[in-house]
Amino acid sequence: MQELITVIITTYKRSNVIERAIKSVLNQTYKNIEIIVVDDNANIPEEREKTAEVIKKYPNIIYVQNSKNLGGALSRNEGIYRAKGNYIAFLDDDDEYEREKIEKQYKLYNEHKGEKVGLIFCNEKSIDYNESLIYQQMIECIAPTSFWFVPKKVLEEINYFEDTPCKQDSIVLLKIIASGYTVYKVPENLVIFNEHDSGNGISGTKKSNVIGMNNYREWCRKYYGKITKKQVKNVEYNFSKQLLTLYIFNNMKKEAKKELNNMIKLKPFNKKTILGILKYLFPKQYLNELERNKNGKSK
Repeated sequence: MQELITVIITTYKRSNVIERAIKSVLNQTYKNIEIIVVDDNANIPEEREKTAEVIKKYPNIIYVQNSKNLGGALSRNEGIYRAKGNYIAFLDDDDEYEREKIEKQYKLYNEHKGEKVGLIFCNEKSIDYNESLIYQQMIECIAPTSFWFVPKKVLEEINYFEDTPCKQDSIVLLKIIASGYTVYKVPENLVIFNEHDSGNGISGTKKSNVIGMNNYREWCRKYYGKITKKQVKNVEYNFSKQLLTLYIFNNMKKEAKKELNNMIKLKPFNKKTILGILKYLFPKQYLNELERNKNGKSK
């Protein structure tokens, strides 16, 4: 008999596409799946009503309505608390699974069941098993949540998702790897991402992204003892480079200068440091150029 696997779909402001995500789970070749939809639309009554109408079509779905808006991280935790499956997969409400996503991940997990496996992901991004896995995660998140297949006990052990406005998946993966677990991948793209133009300019540059990035850096710093001094230098430089850009977008000049000084200290002759200096000295020109490039691509 197939083991029960729980798929958690968190939804907010997406009543128009949530059914597409649900159908992609129902169409899986692996059939013993429990679906939990966590509705975070407590502050938008019309969205909650529309979402509830969609869910009525699927009586076997466990439907959780948050009493207040919790955000993505805590909404996923609400789903985990209720999950009956020993394994959990996540799906964003605007994305879709390919039909064999769960089956292929479950098969790969079982091939390594005797090992300490913390997560199976699916995409074509390469990871170097000769390189420190935690270092690779600190430099760039290995895989977002919709790509995951993870034992529930692992999420319980690392104490679930942290309440942060972004970098939620990065922090969880960091905690899993730092706890001594390894990750494996199905080398295929088994998730369909659907892009949305919010009309709010360049995405990923809000103050919430600043908070999330700083939160992630603090989590990484907790585990610097697990990587080399050279790797620590690279990680710190990478964070300063990203934060410099975020601070420029949010007109936070004092904070931007601090990150630029750190880049100069760590790698004074690096091309990205030179570019960082130009960004800081000519922020308006830099932002205008980015906007022009964005508008050119969208035509």
